[in-house]
Amino acid sequence: MTKRNLSGFTLLELMIALSIFSVMGLAAYRLLSGETHLQSELQQHSQQLQQWQRGMRRLTVDLQQIAPRPVRLEYGDTEAALIGNSDSLHFTRYGWSNPLHKTRSQLQRIELRLASAEDSDTRFLQRVSWAVLDRAPDSEPLSQHLLPKINDISWRYMDDEKQWHSQWPTSASTGNESESSSSKTEKLPLAIEVTLQSEQFGEVTRLVVLRSFVEDKT
Repeated sequence: MTKRNLSGFTLLELMIALSIFSVMGLAAYRLLSGETHLQSELQQHSQQLQQWQRGMRRLTVDLQQIAPRPVRLEYGDTEAALIGNSDSLHFTRYGWSNPLHKTRSQLQRIELRLASAEDSDTRFLQRVSWAVLDRAPDSEPLSQHLLPKINDISWRYMDDEKQWHSQWPTSASTGNESESSSSKTEKLPLAIEVTLQSEQFGEVTRLVVLRSFVEDKT
């Protein structure tokens, strides 16, 4: 009877096989890790984009609903319906929703300004609102982060002559003796332009035509 020549894998063959499996495993791990990282970045970008869209929608609606209603401040001084500078804006707006049917006005006083986060140098667009129009000394505002990571902001205001200004009321309107005091404080621009410098989305400009002008045209 002849002996069968039974032989297994040599040590070299085992080492080669293990090396191949190790390379394949490392490649699969890197592929899976890269895919997981990509999915995480896409999800984070999607959340940031949704937050930005919500903030811009809120900002646009606020500006479209500006109302010609001056307010009385804590110590009796009157503030115009809209006070605008190149970097901040105070105004009264229509359409404050009241789902609980509380006894209050449908108008709301709003301030939009840049603010810095407490724990970092990151700045954001802050929306400040008051529960009453004519404030008492103990009236407390409510603050909200409207748009994150805003490096800079600029506002412009269009007057009746279609001219742009960096502040409102303009010096011409405040110096006009023919207008009554009440009409000066109620006077609104035709449109407002805001330009935002965002860390995430670069320079974004939004032009909003005010509701009062649209109603006058119709």
